[in-house]
Amino acid sequence: MAKIWIHIGSHKTGTTSIQKTFSSSRDILRDAGLTYPWNRMWFPTDPENKPRGYAQHYLVKEAKAGTLRANLAAIHAGFEGDEWIVSSELLSAIKPRAVAHVLDALAAQFSEIHAIMYVREPGKLVVSRTATHIVMGRTTYEAACAEPKIYPYRRNMTPWLRHLGKDRFTVRVYDRQRLRNGNVVDDLLDATGRDPDAIPLDYARKFVTPSHDAVMAMSERNARGEGHLRGGGWARIPGPPFTLPPEIVAHVRRESAGDVAWLRREFGIEFEPSIAEKPARSAKPRQQAAPRHNAAEWVPQLSGGS
Repeated sequence: MAKIWIHIGSHKTGTTSIQKTFSSSRDILRDAGLTYPWNRMWFPTDPENKPRGYAQHYLVKEAKAGTLRANLAAIHAGFEGDEWIVSSELLSAIKPRAVAHVLDALAAQFSEIHAIMYVREPGKLVVSRTATHIVMGRTTYEAACAEPKIYPYRRNMTPWLRHLGKDRFTVRVYDRQRLRNGNVVDDLLDATGRDPDAIPLDYARKFVTPSHDAVMAMSERNARGEGHLRGGGWARIPGPPFTLPPEIVAHVRRESAGDVAWLRREFGIEFEPSIAEKPARSAKPRQQAAPRHNAAEWVPQLSGGS
């Protein structure tokens, strides 16, 4: 039976770059002894079981339905190899019962299961997630500042740790200064015991980091109810990277201090900047007025698509 690596994210740690690169480099990975299957979403009405997308999000879909074990062989039909790797950042946030179902299903096909997860410093993570949620049409700047999202590392990671133990659950920091060759794709290959310098991957184009003006313009568009802008028109708006007010970032870091301390104890994870061992008591940050900068001049240019 084969070995499988499960890359479970987390969100905003280069997951799309990994998945697109691996998707376009299947033959190259196979030559390196690593099988990356198609994202074969399982639909009873689709007898050809056609590939859909570049990540293995079907693992989550099937696990939530409790049908992964029954359908796994059909989903992976046509693929073989002694060592596999799959990737879905959605796996990092599923409930304990779904985690158990995923691992039980994979154990029927694979003799050795390892999970790999990347974690990101909470202050940097909330800035990145907020920018993405706004440009994707999901929220506004004002709403995001009023309810900044705290990523529950300990809650989400504990089920994987409980089932796999530390010897089969690898946790690495998403920080370009600490990643192999400065990119997460090479670092993930390194985590599987391979030398990425010896594997000529077809690297995917990196995600465009939205400028502050782009995010603010999209926020105003979202406030009008116009929603997601197809084609990524926001990516053409120049300017410095998006930021959140320092007090919002500081609040998220304080609220995340318990999880950061847990990561340090369990996995030896250290972030920069360092965060106090115990979270300080703090009132929820007040809603921030959105700085306008030059965003207003770009809003009309974003009004044409939806």
